[in-house]
Order: sequence, then structure tokens, then C-alpha cells
Amino acid sequence: MDYSSAMGLRIGVCGAGLFASSFIPLFQAHPMVDEVCLAEVFPERRVEQAARFGVPRTFAGVSSVHPVHRLPKEFAGLRNGHQGSHQFLACDFIEAITEKKLPPVHVWAAARYCLPGIVAHESAKRGGELLEIPDFGDPTKIASQV
Repeated sequence: MDYSSAMGLRIGVCGAGLFASSFIPLFQAHPMVDEVCLAEVFPERRVEQAARFGVPRTFAGVSSVHPVHRLPKEFAGLRNGHQGSHQFLACDFIEAITEKKLPPVHVWAAARYCLPGIVAHESAKRGGELLEIPDFGDPTKIASQV
């Protein structure tokens, strides 16, 4: 891929756990990413990870990262796990059903993100054998009408 026309993406990482430790350096190194921010509710984790990776902009919660304005007002104050993502997943699920469209997070996307790790694990169990990663393709038109 030609990265000469960088897009200047701004990435917000929610949570300062293992995912952040793995992906912040990758996002920072990518030529199409201009800024990586970190949202973490636990101050000590936020400060530690921000210092470790040189992340200048951090947030104490997710309201500055997630577009909470698009959520139903009835969600305000409800328990919300994984740095605020549960409310968005629930809302997207309901909208997918009522609007007959695929949600932003769906099985095809999940397979594309998870399968390389599963295949890598199998490769490691086989001593580093090169294994092909299947491509499930894009969602079918029929699936998007379900």
C-alpha cells in the first residue's frame, strides 16, 4: 500500500491494559496516524502507560473519546464495561435489527481480526510452521438484510 498520502488519523485507545501495550506503539509507528490518545479511568495506569509510550493526550474516562451523544439518554448512569464500549455495542445491535443493517462490529469483522491470532497460535504450536490465513470475504448482501 502507498502511504505517501498520509491521512492524519487520530486514534483513541480505550483502556491501558495489555491491548494498549501491544497496539499503542503500532499505531504510533504507522505512517497514516498523526496522534494516539489514551483513555483510562484508573489514574495510575493512565499515567504509567502514557509515560511509557510518550502519549501526550490522555483522558480520565471515555466521554471525550466516544460519541456519547448518539446513545439513548436512558443509558446515562447505567453500568458500562470495557471503557464504555458496552453501551455502544448494545445500541449498535438494536439499531442493526431495527434498521436491517450490519452493526459496525459483526462476525465478519470479528473473524478478520481474530483469525490471524488463532492461526499464529496454531503456527507456534507447530514450531513456527507457516500457515495460511483464510479470508472469509465481505459480508454478503443477504446477511446485511437479516
